[in-house]
Amino acid sequence: QTCALPISQPDTGRYYEATLPPEPGSVLNLDAMSFGVRRSSTGPRDFSVRSSLDNFEANLPAQIVPENPELSVAGGQFHFVNDNTSTQPANVNGSTVALGDAFDAVSGPVTFRIYGYGAEQAGGTLAIDEVAVSGSVSAVPEPEEYAVLVAVSLAGVAGVRRSRLAGRESAGSDLRIP
Repeated sequence: QTCALPISQPDTGRYYEATLPPEPGSVLNLDAMSFGVRRSSTGPRDFSVRSSLDNFEANLPAQIVPENPELSVAGGQFHFVNDNTSTQPANVNGSTVALGDAFDAVSGPVTFRIYGYGAEQAGGTLAIDEVAVSGSVSAVPEPEEYAVLVAVSLAGVAGVRRSRLAGRESAGSDLRIP
């Protein structure tokens, strides 16, 4: 049996949640989040991912990687296409969320919420497993390092300015220093 594409909206009070805090002195550069899902025969057909960066307002860009005929995407929502829970493997893999530029150089904790909705009956279940977030961690320069970088930059600018002025002085006698 095949069901139409997403037919409901998330209940913003019911979700799975995970928080990634950067280590002190570092920032997170997050690229993607992937996970496996499974549902009971009466469980939610639709699910989406949101983050704390926009206070959980919008669905993050959803995609199926690798392609999986059991899932589809529309409007940032994942959707179980077929009602064949008795033949599905333990997890339906391929749910991936692309994390854009907003997730580069994140200096504070970022929380992700996965909302399941559109259950066929009360008591239906959705399971999330094998959650993975890809990206990198970068060190943040200490304030003393910023001061050294600024001092070196200013010294370099002053040196260039002095050498230009020195060259002008030898080339003519009407040099005016601003």
